[in-house]
Amino acid sequence: MGAFGLNASILDAANIGWKLGLCAKGKADPSKLLPTYDRERRLHAANIIEISGKYLRLVCSSQVPTARLHYLGAALGLEELETHKANGVNRVHDAVLKPPASSSEAISIESDPKDQQNGTPAFTRDKAKAFLFDFFTRHGQFLLGVDAAYGISCLNPCMNLTNDVDGAQRAPPVKVKNGMRAPNPRLCIDDSHMGYLYDKLPGDGRFHLVVFGSNLLGPVRQHLKVFSEEISSGKATGEFYARFGGPDTFNIVLVAKGMPFEIKECLSVDEDLAALRDKAIVLADDRAPDEDAHSTWGVNHRTGAVVVIRPDLWVGISATPGDAEKLGSYFATFLLA
Repeated sequence: MGAFGLNASILDAANIGWKLGLCAKGKADPSKLLPTYDRERRLHAANIIEISGKYLRLVCSSQVPTARLHYLGAALGLEELETHKANGVNRVHDAVLKPPASSSEAISIESDPKDQQNGTPAFTRDKAKAFLFDFFTRHGQFLLGVDAAYGISCLNPCMNLTNDVDGAQRAPPVKVKNGMRAPNPRLCIDDSHMGYLYDKLPGDGRFHLVVFGSNLLGPVRQHLKVFSEEISSGKATGEFYARFGGPDTFNIVLVAKGMPFEIKECLSVDEDLAALRDKAIVLADDRAPDEDAHSTWGVNHRTGAVVVIRPDLWVGISATPGDAEKLGSYFATFLLA
């Protein structure tokens, strides 16, 4: 079983590629954007080396200590993956993970000493099964590359209370945290095609502004109207959309509840969402409420949401559609007008 390093290398390339591209085009500040590569990828690489090392030593029945590299990712905004503790000792069922004396000391997987006598394998059959069950339960998603969360940075700011259009403070409009891999729910692409959100998020170096509009009616429509006005402006200053490059920098995707014909009718009933209708790729969220895209992302149906998905498909930030100022402040930290 291998390719852990290959998956990590692909993510390395995906992470640095779009950042170098924006800087080379003069769209981003290299001093702000490029340092995030090391900050985001170093701890993930350390985890790959340590976690795959544990599995290799099980396969080889080896007592050689695995590399303890988490200290290389210190102060990156994330805790170590090993969090299960019992009586001060990390345990993997019957196998014991002895805590290192210092943060840089190696850590090894050990079994009962009596199992090592007379050439007995380091793991009995039952202990090996227990180890594998725990190993893939805890690390399976990480090894697939879908659970590689990134710490706090200018690209993934801390999720705080957000200001609504009426000035009230509310929780973030989606439950998916900043710095996580963007969920990829199934959606209706058009009248005759089903697909996934990623199908409309091309890897062309642009940021994706995914707008969750619920049913496009009631209170959420007032929030969407503010966002529509933001992207309709042709000004080069002030509004973030035009100021940072418009369609050359941003790919807008509108996800709305209902069938395609219902969404089209709601968007055409008035001209208050004309810019959003004309500039966005419109996808229909027509699945059952417990398995639709809005539920997958944990969207607040009253306010809707705008989620900034980075070119490498990680979540940067989320805001209510009416909070263009928050989006503008976010992009201003690393993009150049």
